[in-house]
Amino acid sequence: MTRKEFIFYDQEMRKIPRYDKHRAPADCQSCEYYEPTWKYRFCRHLSCPYQVKSSTIRDSPLPDQLCCEAVSMDGI
Repeated sequence: MTRKEFIFYDQEMRKIPRYDKHRAPADCQSCEYYEPTWKYRFCRHLSCPYQVKSSTIRDSPLPDQLCCEAVSMDGI
């Protein structure tokens, strides 16, 4: 891979998807960035890239039994 190709792909990967009426999901559950098991947010982005909702932060956090378990770093 040449330097020019690397720069091109690097710039493409850094782009944030913008609203596209042909690609925008109807709701958050059908979005590719939806994360139903995250405790405080339901999306990988802080603000919706498709402008479906203004905030991706949950109104109340999920209960601990529905979230992923905490990982202990003591055994390393």
